[in-house]
Amino acid sequence: MADLPLHVTVLLILFARVGAIVMALPIFSEEGIPVQIRLMMALGLTLGLSGLLGARVVAPAADGALIATTLSEFVTGAAIGLIVRMVFSAAATAGSLISMQVGLSSVLVPDALLGGQTPLLGRFLTVASLVVCMAMGVHHLWIGAIIHSYDQFPVGGTVPTADLARVAVLAAARALELALTMAAPLIVYALVFNSALGLAARLTPSLQIFFVAQPLNIGMVVTLLCVFGGFLIAGGNLSVIGEALPHEILTIVGAAIGAFILGNSVPVVKRALAGVAHIFRGPRWNEGDYRDLLALLFALLTTFRNGGGMAIEKHIDAPEQSPLFAPYPRLCADTALIHFICDYLRMMTVNLEDPYQIAEAMENDIERHHAEVMVPQHAIQLMADGLPALGIVAAVLGVINTMGSIDQPTQILGAMIGSALVGTFLGVLLAYGFVGPIASKLQQTLDAEQKPYTLVKTAIVAYAQRMPVQVAVELARRMTPSGYAPSFGELEQALDVARDELVATQAKAA
Repeated sequence: MADLPLHVTVLLILFARVGAIVMALPIFSEEGIPVQIRLMMALGLTLGLSGLLGARVVAPAADGALIATTLSEFVTGAAIGLIVRMVFSAAATAGSLISMQVGLSSVLVPDALLGGQTPLLGRFLTVASLVVCMAMGVHHLWIGAIIHSYDQFPVGGTVPTADLARVAVLAAARALELALTMAAPLIVYALVFNSALGLAARLTPSLQIFFVAQPLNIGMVVTLLCVFGGFLIAGGNLSVIGEALPHEILTIVGAAIGAFILGNSVPVVKRALAGVAHIFRGPRWNEGDYRDLLALLFALLTTFRNGGGMAIEKHIDAPEQSPLFAPYPRLCADTALIHFICDYLRMMTVNLEDPYQIAEAMENDIERHHAEVMVPQHAIQLMADGLPALGIVAAVLGVINTMGSIDQPTQILGAMIGSALVGTFLGVLLAYGFVGPIASKLQQTLDAEQKPYTLVKTAIVAYAQRMPVQVAVELARRMTPSGYAPSFGELEQALDVARDELVATQAKAA
């Protein structure tokens, strides 16, 4: 090696440190980038910096000294690159913490930065942080750090193990602190959310927690992640929000709950709480229930047409004992719907046969029933509409508190104003990020549970218009929501079964 030209020896020593740093840095160490490409990038960066750094390198004359210097430079460069990787591991650590809290820790993907499997959310945060850093020009800081490393750790000295170890400890501590800061809002959310799910499961033992938790988790996590993630990316400090959050939550949420209780009767409050639990279950009606409802209407209307009012009265007077209702226990559990069917069939037995009068009466009844069941939803929606105003109230109180400390230094006043603005932020976030969507979801659920009444109305009005029973049921089928409507063939099979049961019932009665 002593025969190597001087500039080649200098380039080799520079390449040892620069190449080791580049090979260990995030992005450049990705498995998707071939080793040859990474080596070429490191060599190109070394050539670019050789004019600036070449004068700082004193080439050893002896081969042993040259090897020792090259190895020392390689170890120094690798240590610097790994320290940078430790800082960037904060995103993956935060993703792992969040995944454990929201139940996504089993979704794993390869992560070259950590050298193993990592949760998908951690991988997403890692890639997002790298993209943001590249967009902000952080790679220029890396190049500057490489140059300044030759001032801190000159070529030719021993490996600065003590200094590198101290920096590594500080980097690990900072990475953990950053990870906890990023994950803190979602950790708090997970504690509240899981407590709410446990309470809902206690109140509703039949609730399938696993099936309802994940969609809610995804929606809420995306909301919080985008809100607080964007705040952090913009350089925000979560400690300001964290310090103000407890008393702002007490003011806003406490006032909202108090106003909710003040503005609604006790039964409405109870129904609203039950409605919130109801959105976890979703609409009670599925495709099989709609098919059973059509088959039940077919059996009742066929009995009415074949035997008249006397034949149907014994079934509608005591539906819980009727063999026509017995095959459909899930339908019988909805007492309001069963009473709705029986009441209008009973009205037809007393010669109310004008289809227009029947249609108007049923429509008014459906509207009345829907308005009653929507009262809790309106109460929750009103609460959501009032939360931004309550946030402003909390912010005004914070400004009043700030004005009382106007003689304080600017730094203290700025923190107090920021704390006051958290009230407005929290009120708007709760209104449009959580309570408003809950009210909207409850409205969709209640609207979906109102559809069976429209089917019953369509079938009975068509029957009153002297249409064949099967045509009346077919018209009702066409009013079924598209996602739950049985096909024509499926309905025919259900009606065949209903015919057989009807014949068996008549034969038994005879």
